[in-house]
Parts: sequence; C-alpha cells; structure tokens
Amino acid sequence: MSLERREIDTPEYWEEAFANGVWVANGGSEQALERMNQSLFALIKHGVSLEGMRILDIGCALGEGTNL
Repeated sequence: MSLERREIDTPEYWEEAFANGVWVANGGSEQALERMNQSLFALIKHGVSLEGMRILDIGCALGEGTNL
C-alpha cells in the first residue's frame, strides 16, 4: 500500500515515511525544531525559569532535538 493511502499515525506509516525520505522532504526536521522552540519560548514567556532544567527528547523522529 502506498504511503498516501495508509492511515496516518500508525507505526507502519512513520516507518515508511522515514525510510523513503518523506519526513525530510516535507521539512519534518525543521518543523520539529520550530515546535520545540515555540514550546520553550512559551515557558519563558509565562515566567518559568529554565535554570537547572533538562530537555528530554522523546518521540523525535530522527533525534535532531537531542543536539542542543
């Protein structure tokens, strides 16, 4: 079954998306980084101190978020 016809958010969909380059071709890495930046900014904006905090990168497609 082609990637387009497969149900999204299944392990099979994402395995194929990473294997055939769809994630990278659609800017998935950049989108993930932008989302992480937005989340951190929101914490700071609301007065949450990041001092002493650590970031746990879970569910990151290719692990780009671990290289901070």
